[in-house]
Amino acid sequence: ARCKTRALGWVRTAEAPPDGAPEIVGTSATASTLTLTLALTPPARANGIIVKAEVSLEPLTTRGATIVLQLPTTKTKNHTYTITVPKLPAYTTFGVAAALATEAGAGPSSVARNVSTAPGLP
Repeated sequence: ARCKTRALGWVRTAEAPPDGAPEIVGTSATASTLTLTLALTPPARANGIIVKAEVSLEPLTTRGATIVLQLPTTKTKNHTYTITVPKLPAYTTFGVAAALATEAGAGPSSVARNVSTAPGLP
């Protein structure tokens, strides 16, 4: 979005959340952490600076409650972001979905994928 100021003329603002869902293009796991790589592919637009990701983790091998976290992102390439989820239980398979967010809010969620934490690693 754009707004007009007297001193600067037209400036871009982060007034809208991303208009497309990211795709989970990569995963890696140890016994206690999960790393996700998310891609926001055109025609989806970020509509501002991506500042965080909202991650939903549903334990599938245990009867635990769904975990929803807001985590900072690291931009790795054009429209690709990496997030790390710490302190997860080992021997657990999660249904994982994520959404990218600007300061204005979160966009739509990705399609869920099943990811397992690797057993026996620190």
